[in-house]
Amino acid sequence: MPRRPRHEPGIVARAAVFVLLVGGGLTLLLFAARLVAAAFDSGFSPFGHLGLPGAYGWQGLLWATLAGASIVLLGLVVGPGRDDVWLAGAGGGFVVPAPALEDMLADEARTHADVVRVDVDVRVRKGRPSARLAVDLRPLSDGEAVAAELEAQTRASLARVTGVADVAVRVRGRVLTVKQLPGRLP
Repeated sequence: MPRRPRHEPGIVARAAVFVLLVGGGLTLLLFAARLVAAAFDSGFSPFGHLGLPGAYGWQGLLWATLAGASIVLLGLVVGPGRDDVWLAGAGGGFVVPAPALEDMLADEARTHADVVRVDVDVRVRKGRPSARLAVDLRPLSDGEAVAAELEAQTRASLARVTGVADVAVRVRGRVLTVKQLPGRLP
């Protein structure tokens, strides 16, 4: 069964998509009008009606500026690959799907008796693998002790799987109240 995305696109990505679609549509409309006019041997240019210079040099500059802005906006939308983790090895490197590492670390964290629910995020930061765990713990458990145990366990597992000894692990444990427990159970 496919996994549901955990994170919604941010406001910057949504704004970039909107600007990209509107700007691209208007640009296509302008150049399509100019192309149709040229096909019918007309001197009509929508650029002149908009107050823009009608010379071909200015139109080329406008097109290059819009193409550059579109590439930047597309970079904001696509962003870095979130679903793959590149791990460098002695003879090159290999790509590991981040959800596979996240599932493995989450399964290992769930084996602890005090863990009710866990959410794992694995990334490569500054060339080294890192993992963030958000852990919901059962009521009356020692949150700091469990977080320390899970941090050590996760650090060892991530280092073993990736082959990198220097891994960053951050565990945020939250002890649930009895009233919160029914909504958090799997």
